[in-house]
Amino acid sequence: MKKKVLWIEDQAELDLAALAGPVYTSGEYFLDVAGDASDAWEKIKKNEYDVIIVDIRIPPGDAEAFHKYFIVKGHNKNDARLGIQLLYLLLCPEKNSEKDIFNRKLENIPSWLSKEKFGILTVETEADVEKDRVILGINTYRRKEGISKKTILLDLIKEVVNQNKIK
Repeated sequence: MKKKVLWIEDQAELDLAALAGPVYTSGEYFLDVAGDASDAWEKIKKNEYDVIIVDIRIPPGDAEAFHKYFIVKGHNKNDARLGIQLLYLLLCPEKNSEKDIFNRKLENIPSWLSKEKFGILTVETEADVEKDRVILGINTYRRKEGISKKTILLDLIKEVVNQNKIK
């Protein structure tokens, strides 16, 4: 049975052929894409995923909490790092240094979510995300660069599956 993967990436339409192509042609995964934090949250509430790959620099979408945070950060997705904020809200809201801006954690977080299902694929350096990765307990990371291998997304998905023995 194909594993369900959610890829949270605002540039997915640009990267779809290059990065998602190998995922589709592998025949091992069903790939769903969310282009912003709000879309990701809605998909997570409605579907159970085996793997979730998160970009750090994503736009807020329509959800009030994400949009408010985006405004506070000067409408700049590089400064807002909403992918990290989404991870904190989903996995350990009590450790979120920005919790006062969000005022509360997300409601009705699905019980199937666990840190083992997540991987990070971003342009941020490993040093830039290391502290948050350690706090969140996310072990899998890849840096997306202009000359990244076309299989970088597929390789990251496989790493999450293999490291965590997802069946």
